[in-house]
Amino acid sequence: MAQLLRERNRIDAELSAIIGRPALTGHLGRWIAAQVFGVELGRGDLSAAS
Repeated sequence: MAQLLRERNRIDAELSAIIGRPALTGHLGRWIAAQVFGVELGRGDLSAAS
């Protein structure tokens, strides 16, 4: 279990570095959609949309 959590934390850190936001589902989904549809994301908080 501990090894899986370490691996997850490492992957989350890499994802965060790529997208420039925390590696949460909403942030990742918006980043992927922006890449697919070629739109620029704002820097606003996603808490209302999650």
